[in-house]
Amino acid sequence: MTIRRAGTLMLIAFVSSSLVAAPRAEPPIIVDDHYILALSTADQFLHAWAFRSADEGRTVLTPAAIRRHSAEELTMLFQGVSSPHHESFEIGPGHKISPTKYAFDIIEYEYLTNMNSSGPRPKPSRLVVVEVASGKWLVDEFPES
Repeated sequence: MTIRRAGTLMLIAFVSSSLVAAPRAEPPIIVDDHYILALSTADQFLHAWAFRSADEGRTVLTPAAIRRHSAEELTMLFQGVSSPHHESFEIGPGHKISPTKYAFDIIEYEYLTNMNSSGPRPKPSRLVVVEVASGKWLVDEFPES
């Protein structure tokens, strides 16, 4: 009787520890109109960054984001310097923060001609896009690279 009870307790302990250690699946990302419009705005911001267009970049910023930075800071953010210069970017899936706010993990790459470098991939930064009016999305937070 005690051997059976000990065996049962061991089995219960094994099953419960397996359930606790099992990785949890992330909830699926729901792609709806809001997600698509937020992603489009994130793409426009990063396109302006890659093509060094401060005017285009400002058009997708919230008024609050513009107020947090001087005109010179925003120009420098988008135009950067001639070497190394903004070259490309990656954008990961968005995460819904609220019904009117998404965050995207992004990586911005700069390139120095003939730099012949290699190294670890940079850590992602965060880009936050908010709905400011029905169907109108703008970038509210961005990396200050």
